[in-house]
Amino acid sequence: MIFFVFGSERFIQDVLTETVATVPPPIDITLDVPEQLAAGRSNEVTVRWSDQSDLAITAPIIRIEGATTTPEIRLDTPVVAGERTFTLTPRSGSGTERSATYTPVVTFQTDSSGGDVTVQGSSITRKLTTSASLSGFARYFSSAGDQLGRGPLPPRAGEPTTYWIFLNLRGTFNDLSYPTITATLPANVQWADKQSVTMGSGVQYDTATRRITWALDALPATVASGRTAAASFAVTIIPNASQIGSTGALLTNVRLQATDTWTNQSISRTLAPITTAIEEDAGRIR
Repeated sequence: MIFFVFGSERFIQDVLTETVATVPPPIDITLDVPEQLAAGRSNEVTVRWSDQSDLAITAPIIRIEGATTTPEIRLDTPVVAGERTFTLTPRSGSGTERSATYTPVVTFQTDSSGGDVTVQGSSITRKLTTSASLSGFARYFSSAGDQLGRGPLPPRAGEPTTYWIFLNLRGTFNDLSYPTITATLPANVQWADKQSVTMGSGVQYDTATRRITWALDALPATVASGRTAAASFAVTIIPNASQIGSTGALLTNVRLQATDTWTNQSISRTLAPITTAIEEDAGRIR
């Protein structure tokens, strides 16, 4: 009950209601968005439109919001039904924003509007599969210039030179289950049986297949925590005479496999071979 007081008297205010007729927007717009979206990956998104009113409009423009770019479609009048497909990349996720939303928007003018009229269509939200940054490199010296490797540098034919390999996994805004990094040692590279990991039970080496495996049961989202899952291990290369003066591969077929627990989608990343090209290395051999 609503009332007001005037002097010493209290008056009850009647509730006034008014029914206003509404009309549908002159253009109907809908989106067709794939069920699976991944951060940093492009997908085809289709927008469809049709005229559904006798209202005379001018300068109709359709936009799709929610991607890294905002495409526009300028329509002729009178509007004729149509559709257009765009290749769009959803805005990147974060520790709190783990979904992507696309929204179709149409603006137009009427004789009585005095400016742009904006009508928003139905938004579509999809879970976003995480990004994942896998990096790897070899070092003979640490970033401080301390000697990590052993043997001649540059390598000499028939003599062993030991390098350290570093693998880093970061940039995940969803949790991962069973993330596993695998790689292969080339024929003239040996496992030196020295390693360090920030999580998990360590890197395993299979002498029969020359395959290294670093497997974790789970990896919590690293974006929110700022953490990096890291592994390092030593390998020894013994180049032959024909390889002297060229870059030698230390690790090949480097691959990450995991499952995003938020979307239940597989994650896969690969790296180019890690080689003896270590231009950023600097230090003194002791």
